[in-house]
Formats: sequence, C-alpha cells, structure tokens
Amino acid sequence: LTMTLPFAVLLVLMIAQSIDGSITTDPQLAKNLLWAFGHPVVYLLLFPCVAALYYFIPRFARRELVSGRIVVVVWFVALVSNSFLWAHHMYLDYPDSGPQQVLNFVHEPVTFAIVLASAVSIYALSTTILKSDFHWTAASKFMVAGMIGWLTAGFQGVINADIQFNVMIHNTLWVVGHFHHMALLGLGMILMGVFYAVLPMISHRPLYSEKLADIHLWGMLIGGYGWVICWLAPGLDGAPRRWAVLPGKWDFWTQLSIPFIAIMTLAILVGLYNYVRTATNSPWAPDAEPQVS
Repeated sequence: LTMTLPFAVLLVLMIAQSIDGSITTDPQLAKNLLWAFGHPVVYLLLFPCVAALYYFIPRFARRELVSGRIVVVVWFVALVSNSFLWAHHMYLDYPDSGPQQVLNFVHEPVTFAIVLASAVSIYALSTTILKSDFHWTAASKFMVAGMIGWLTAGFQGVINADIQFNVMIHNTLWVVGHFHHMALLGLGMILMGVFYAVLPMISHRPLYSEKLADIHLWGMLIGGYGWVICWLAPGLDGAPRRWAVLPGKWDFWTQLSIPFIAIMTLAILVGLYNYVRTATNSPWAPDAEPQVS
C-alpha cells in the first residue's frame, strides 16, 4: 500500500503529459518512481510463497518450525527494508557522483539487509526438516525444490546487489536469468507444491499419481535450470537484455535453450494433467497415500 503512492504520482504525471504535450517528466524521476513501486511488488510475490512453506513444512516434518520467533522479527526487517531498495536497479543511471553516490550509499546495504530474511528463513525451514520424520510426497518434494531454487537464485541476487559486480551484469541477460530463476524455480516450484498439497485436501481424495508428479518435478528441474543457465551464461559474457535479435556470437545459447524449454513445457503439461485428474475424481486407483492434512 505504501509503495503504491510513487506509482500513483507517476501515473498522474503520465496522464498530464498525455493531455498536454508541453508537460514533461524527468526520465530519472520517472524511473525512480516506477522502481520504487515495482521492486517491492516483486518481493511481495515472495511473501505468500514463504508463508506456504511456514505452514506446510512443519506439518510434513511433524514438528514446530525451528526459530519461529526469530523468523517473525527478520520478516519485519524485510518488510521495512523492502520499501527502500529499488535503486539497485539504477546503480549506473547517474554519473558516479552526487545523486548516484547517495543512492548507492543507501541502497546497497539495504539490499543486503533483505537477504537476512531469506537466509534465516531457509535456515529455519531446513533445520525443521533436518532429523525429522519428514513425509516425502509430491507436495513436499516440490516445496523443498522451491527452497533450493530460492537459495540458488538468492546467491545471484547478492551478486546483483554488489555495485562492482553490477557494473559487469547491468542490463545483460544475467538479470533476466536471475528473475526467471527465482520466479520459476523458487516461487513457481513452491506454488506447484501447494497445488499438490491442497487439491487432495479440498477434493477429499488422494493425489492421482505420485509417479506423474515425479516426472513433473524432474522435468521442471532439468528443463528449468537448463533454461535459466542459457540466460545466465551469455549474460556473464555481456549479452544485452531487451534486444529483439542478439548478435550471432550468442546463437549457441539461444539454440541450446530450445530443448530445455520443450522439456519444461512437457513437464508442466504432465503436472496439469495430474492436477485435473486429482480434482475430477479419476476412476483409476491412486498410487499414493493421502497428503498431510
């Protein structure tokens, strides 16, 4: 709600400019307003997914969440710092003096601060699983895979936040790979696990097929990681983002990504079939135990 205000200001400026062409808006001001709204919104996609992990992982582990009270504190820190970290998208937008130094001085440490919430959360969830009687099902496998994706994408985020590294990867395909890594192999895997957990609960029947869920899982892991690597690797080599056609030196990575995309697409279709059959009362006998309720 708080960070919607900068977007409202930007929207008013754009409407005024569209009505009267003599009205102009400073591009840097517009970009600050846009990212002040946009980046916190991206982080808000993470919050409900992590909440799902806090709900389900202790139930699969059959124990309380480890360090639960500490987790509450660090997410309060994350909520506050999330409202002040947009400018790491603008490390290179100004000359290296004046406004740029102020932005960098504030936003680099704040960006690192939000890593604390992810680090403590992953520690708490992993420790909850460790030495527990963990119930491995389609849902729990996807959620743990999502935790690993969250961790590995988080390492890339730390690189993005470091100004010296950002000089090398700013506006390259590395940034695109990082976002899709987090969105697909982190948040996406968690949400797919939530579907596997919730559908049997609300339909009052077991999952249609654990075997199909395993195919779905491994197809997502092989196809998904292969896909994002085909962005990360050329990004490290300087491949620019937002180009309709990349220079020919990076054609190899574009072509290599196609089979990984095909594997991932087939895996998603298998997962959708499994969801539908679970929800529509399949006449075939299920091959798995009921999910944790």
